[in-house]
Amino acid sequence: MIVNRHAKRDFGIACAAAVLLTAAFGVWIGLRIDGIQVTEAVDDFGEAAAALIAALACAAAALRHKGRMRVAWALLGSGAAAWAIGEGIWSYIEVIRGQQVPFPSLADAGYLAAVPLVVAGIAVFPGRHRIASRAAFLLDGAIIAGALLIISWSTVLGMLYRAGSGDILSIVLGLAYPVSDIAIAVTALLLVSRTARSVRLPLLLVAAGLSANLLSDSAFAYLTTAQTYGPAQLIDTGWIAGYLLIGLGAFFATLAPKSSLKADDEPPGRWSLALPYVPVAIAATVTVVWNVSGSPDLFLFWGMMGVAGLVLLRQFIVLWDNLALNQKLEAQAAALRDTETNFRSLVQTSSC
Repeated sequence: MIVNRHAKRDFGIACAAAVLLTAAFGVWIGLRIDGIQVTEAVDDFGEAAAALIAALACAAAALRHKGRMRVAWALLGSGAAAWAIGEGIWSYIEVIRGQQVPFPSLADAGYLAAVPLVVAGIAVFPGRHRIASRAAFLLDGAIIAGALLIISWSTVLGMLYRAGSGDILSIVLGLAYPVSDIAIAVTALLLVSRTARSVRLPLLLVAAGLSANLLSDSAFAYLTTAQTYGPAQLIDTGWIAGYLLIGLGAFFATLAPKSSLKADDEPPGRWSLALPYVPVAIAATVTVVWNVSGSPDLFLFWGMMGVAGLVLLRQFIVLWDNLALNQKLEAQAAALRDTETNFRSLVQTSSC
């Protein structure tokens, strides 16, 4: 991706500002400067401001581009705006009214509304034209989702399910957060694996931001279930860093020339081909450790068996694609040899 010197300077300044803001937020929350009430206000309004910055940057990127890129950035910006609205409602209840935020509350509508918008936005981004098999690509998503579900079940999701009490709505919403994190993580990993070279940096920043949000979401769900989450926690820094990273990705896309942000035909690298197997290895390790050291968990066992079956199916499809490609190459080579033979015969005939 080609950007001029002034654009690089502006992007560097934006990166420095994001780092300083994140560090300042973390220090304020950690030291609780000016007391818990002021720190709580900085925490809540700071998170809303970071999401709003990301929304505005994505809107600017959408206005800068057209086609699928415009739609993608617009959807991402809408997701950030929905999350900012949810955080604004949370801040109003907790800071302005001075009340404990109930669960569920109207803020949950904003938080959860961001998930389908973000997932749709990632799916719309242009990727490589060369995808060996759509079935293999879809299986990659299913493998990553299954592996992340196993990891989440062993850490957060299983605890939430076993500790579920109260009305159905509270249980469903409590489970919706880690499940939505899995959905976003799957789309982010697939985004990295199919990213075109021309859009790699901004979308890697977006994927990093989504990962930071995911870590904070998971930590929040775990601490809430363990009843140890309180106001102004250091884990909230993840949301600040996450949305500022998304904003940086959108800002870089705004600085880049329009013609440089498009799909390309570059074949995927080895690291992107191996990417779906990283969470699988972690899930397999978690399953073995959990079932050996503690009481057996049937969900982990059969879930891992299902993921292993999907991996075998994907390898079969890849092998089938390779065989089909070899047959196609052999047919093209044979056609080329026939053409060469005919050309030589024509030359010999004309020379006689």
